[in-house]
Amino acid sequence: MVSILALNLASPTKERAHALLEWLWLQPEDLWVLTDLGRGPGARLIAEVVAAAGFDRAATEQVLVVARDVGLTPVESTSPRTCGVVVEGLRLLAVYGAASDPVRYSSSSQRQRKREWLVEFEQLLSAYDVVVGDLNIAPDRSLPYVLEEEVALYQRQPLRDAWGHRPEEPSWVDHTGAGVRYDQAWVGDAVEVLDCRLDQHPRLHGLTDHAALRLALRRIG
Repeated sequence: MVSILALNLASPTKERAHALLEWLWLQPEDLWVLTDLGRGPGARLIAEVVAAAGFDRAATEQVLVVARDVGLTPVESTSPRTCGVVVEGLRLLAVYGAASDPVRYSSSSQRQRKREWLVEFEQLLSAYDVVVGDLNIAPDRSLPYVLEEEVALYQRQPLRDAWGHRPEEPSWVDHTGAGVRYDQAWVGDAVEVLDCRLDQHPRLHGLTDHAALRLALRRIG
């Protein structure tokens, strides 16, 4: 079994990075999937502390995967938005997907960037057992400016949503109170989902603007 904590850090300041690290260190999961680190002193602090702790890790420009109690083998990633690893026999792709505002009308360049990313992302899916992170893909059109292309990809992608058929719960909420479950895990047939839930603590306590996604998975066979 491997337990995973996925969290969008929302480009933390150094002060917020301190608070995030204090919270992360107390969590029980074996593997952290951290996205939207940014490039500032907060990102540098997190990277330095993780390295000093001696944890196995793999990173790209926008994604950091940290293994505390399991082995980790990096896989070459073709995009700064993804970080591929093998952990406990599972091929895992950590993702920070391109965003467009689902509540207010985003710019045409932002929407085009997201559409191009969705095409690139779809081509990666068949190579992995687990895809996890802030995918920035809405499961439905419940908000006014969700792209048709993202919902279509959600519906046709070759994996299944680890969330199952439970009622939706937002992992990101904007200042108007509108939200969507952007933080997701998709799994293949070789994976048994033992647990999949959102922890709203980081969002509600100002550590970031996203909930954490907690997973427990086991390879079948």
